[in-house]
Amino acid sequence: MILFLLACSSSDPERGTHIERDTHIERDTGTAHHTQAGAPTLPDIEQEAAKATMSPEQVVDALETALRTPPDPGPIINAYLALMAAGDETCPGTETILTDTWLYGCNAETGYSYAGVTDWSDGETDIAGGSAQLTVLAGDFWIDTPDGHQLEGGGHAARVSNESIWVSEIAGSWRWTGGPDWLANGYSGNLVIEYIQSLYVTMKGAADINGTYITAHDLAWPNGCDGGATGALSLRDTSGGWYRIEFEDCTRCGALSFEGNKMGEACLDFSTFLTAIMERL
Repeated sequence: MILFLLACSSSDPERGTHIERDTHIERDTGTAHHTQAGAPTLPDIEQEAAKATMSPEQVVDALETALRTPPDPGPIINAYLALMAAGDETCPGTETILTDTWLYGCNAETGYSYAGVTDWSDGETDIAGGSAQLTVLAGDFWIDTPDGHQLEGGGHAARVSNESIWVSEIAGSWRWTGGPDWLANGYSGNLVIEYIQSLYVTMKGAADINGTYITAHDLAWPNGCDGGATGALSLRDTSGGWYRIEFEDCTRCGALSFEGNKMGEACLDFSTFLTAIMERL
C-alpha cells in the first residue's frame, strides 16, 4: 500500500502534472490566476541588549563565594547509599539500584519512599598508569525520608580517586535537603573538576551553585603558579548577559568584560577553592 501511494504521488511529467501546493487563486474576473505564495511577514521584535548590573568588585565577590563550596559527588553518593539502606526487603528491595518496578513509587515499612530508576557502579579502574576507585550514580529518581528530607536526582554523579588523584563530574540536576548548602539549595549543570597531586587542578563546564551561574572555560591552576590560573571564568548577570575574566600566565588577575565590552581588570583569590579540592584526597 505504501509503494502504491508513493507511485501515485510521483511528480514525473510523464505521469501527470506537478501541482504547486502554495498557490493563490483569484476568481474576481472569472479567470483563475495562480501565483506563488511568498513567505509570511514576521513581526519586528525589538530586544534590548543585556546590560551589566554589577561592578567589577561585585563580580569578584560573586565568583569567590560560589567557588568556596565547589560541588562534590561525595554528599550525593553517601546520602544515596544511606537512604537506600533504610528501605526494606521489598521497597526498594536492594541497597544500590532502583529498578523500574518502582518507577511510580513505593513506600517502605520503615517510612521511607522511593520512586524512579537508578544505575550504580563501584569498582576499580585504570588511570594514569595506576588503579583508582570509580563510583558512578546515575538515574532519574527521588527518595523521601520520614523526617521530611528528600534526595532527588536526574543525571549522573561520578568520582574517580586514589591517593594522588581526585576527579569528579556532576551532570544534571541534584538536590539533597539534608546536605551542604550548594546541594540543599539545588544544583544543576555539568561540571568536571580534576586534581592531580603535585601537577594541577582543572575545572571545566557550567553550573548553578547556590543561585550563582558560572562557566569554567578550560580553567587550570598548574602546581607552579602559586595560586594563579590560566583559562577563563564567566558569571551570568541577572540581565542574561555574561561577565568573563581571562587569565593568562598563571595570574590571579585578568581582563574583565561583559558581553565583549571591556570593564577593566579583576583579581580573584582562589585559595579557599584550591584548599577544598586538595583536601578531597
